[in-house]
Amino acid sequence: MKSDVRIPDLRLDAAQEADFITLSTWFADAVSLRRWGGPTFRFPFSTDSFREDLLHRQQRSYVLRNTQSDIVGFGQFYPRWQRVHLSRIGIHPQQQGRGYGKILVTQLLQAADDVAELTEFALFVYKDNLPAVALYRSLGFVTVDPPELEDAYANCYYMIRACG
Repeated sequence: MKSDVRIPDLRLDAAQEADFITLSTWFADAVSLRRWGGPTFRFPFSTDSFREDLLHRQQRSYVLRNTQSDIVGFGQFYPRWQRVHLSRIGIHPQQQGRGYGKILVTQLLQAADDVAELTEFALFVYKDNLPAVALYRSLGFVTVDPPELEDAYANCYYMIRACG
């Protein structure tokens, strides 16, 4: 059966300073911001505090763009606990439910695999974020105990999968 929904061409680019301003418009409240950015993200935020909390200088930051160069997704990765840790993965609120999450994560995994010499990917995801949990499981992630238990992530699954 042929789908009537066409996913436009998307590309993963290194995030630029202007992208962080656009990204900050996706979050109207503390709940949505911390669900995406983690429990220590400040709200309300300024442009400067958003960039600081994003840790964009310590993590590789990427945007998923459509053919009009609009940002439809964002994600980061960095080394943590001898794994490539994926973080702050999100799709523009008006673009969710279109399959972009799978494209974003798949392209982030490829980008991370190309630059990292570690053998596993890892991430935290809130246990009640069922669409994200299902997405990560569909991409081969499994739930394991984290190397260190942090209170801030008590309501999260720690998921890993092999690189490559």
